[in-house]
Amino acid sequence: MRTVNSNKYMLICLPYAGGSSTFYNKWKQFLPSNIEICVYELAGRGTRASDSTNYTCIEDIAADLFSQMDADNLFNKPYYLFGHSLGALIAVKLCNLIREKGKILPAHLFVSGEGAPTHTREQKKFHLLNDQEFVSELKKLGGMTDDFFNYPELQEYYLPILRNDLKIAETAIFNSILPFDFNISVLVGKEDTWTVDQIYKWNSYTTGICSFHFFNGGHFYLTDCGEEIIHIIKSCL
Repeated sequence: MRTVNSNKYMLICLPYAGGSSTFYNKWKQFLPSNIEICVYELAGRGTRASDSTNYTCIEDIAADLFSQMDADNLFNKPYYLFGHSLGALIAVKLCNLIREKGKILPAHLFVSGEGAPTHTREQKKFHLLNDQEFVSELKKLGGMTDDFFNYPELQEYYLPILRNDLKIAETAIFNSILPFDFNISVLVGKEDTWTVDQIYKWNSYTTGICSFHFFNGGHFYLTDCGEEIIHIIKSCL
């Protein structure tokens, strides 16, 4: 159990496919004193690298995160959720679970690098590619260090995690989720592959305000835009 500072806003950041939540630690330099980043790790990566990665669906991940947040009593104070790519999809499922459990929902949701999950996901199924094609697509997507592509032992460890994460993202079903009453901010790289229609359908996930922010760059625009993202987050508190 972590110690939660009751005098700060908690910004809970969720990882992208194959990623570690520690990615967001680099944003701490841009934070004002009243905001604290709170990262929760998924099994098999980062500080939980030794934990078994037994997720079979996105609901498994949401349940894991809910348990961690509940153990830390985070539902007893205002908090905010940020999720990039798979993390954005997880955030929606997590919020639905929080609502079902009767806990306090986030004051604001920030979704990044992802089209709204209401659309039909007819794009290429990356998790079905063979290893050579899979690695090739990862290079195009960006976000991976050179070490990943240069050291086979890293690929041997992380490729199954990445493939399973993408399978979970590409097979998740969102048909039964009703709109939330908190505001949503959508953040997307201008060179990402999502269509305008897919991006703006995030409107259907809230009865409140849904705002849209576009950045220079592709799917991993956030690697170079931390200060700009934190500026948007601060303006929403």
